[in-house]
Amino acid sequence: MGGAGVYLLLRHRAWRGAYGSDHYDSTWLYLLLICSHLITLIIMTIITSLLTGVEYDTNIQRVSENQIVIFFGYAMRQSRYVVCRVEYTPIGYTYTMLDPDTYEYHTTETIMPLSQKHGIGYYYDDTAPEFMDSTQVALIKEEAERKHKEQEEKREAERERTEQLKAVGRKRMEQI
Repeated sequence: MGGAGVYLLLRHRAWRGAYGSDHYDSTWLYLLLICSHLITLIIMTIITSLLTGVEYDTNIQRVSENQIVIFFGYAMRQSRYVVCRVEYTPIGYTYTMLDPDTYEYHTTETIMPLSQKHGIGYYYDDTAPEFMDSTQVALIKEEAERKHKEQEEKREAERERTEQLKAVGRKRMEQI
């Protein structure tokens, strides 16, 4: 039985209950939650894919700074990112990447080798890794910070405008 079949069986069991009663059974709901919302099971720093059975250790650094990473997304969408920061945390390595086209930051703990590609996710070329020049990365970071600052200023101006409108509305309501 495939993953969808197990999900539907557990969904039916959660609704009907373990013994056929018309209420939700918490044990079956818990199993349903595990099957429907978790694609990966995290045990310490080992991540095991429930779909492929592949284990991934987050304590092993997969890529380094300035390395190009490819994101394969929904509907065959591909995006290229440059790794701008690698941090070691209690759960393993965390990679902060920057999109050179949109100047947006993305963070992930799992980056798989391209030779083991199996679906949506971040991958690095393990046969011929690509790197970006550190000066280019610094310029991209600078531009990303500038855009982020502009967006924050726009949000702050919008918040101030909203507060002013609220104050005007309060005054008018008091007059009524």
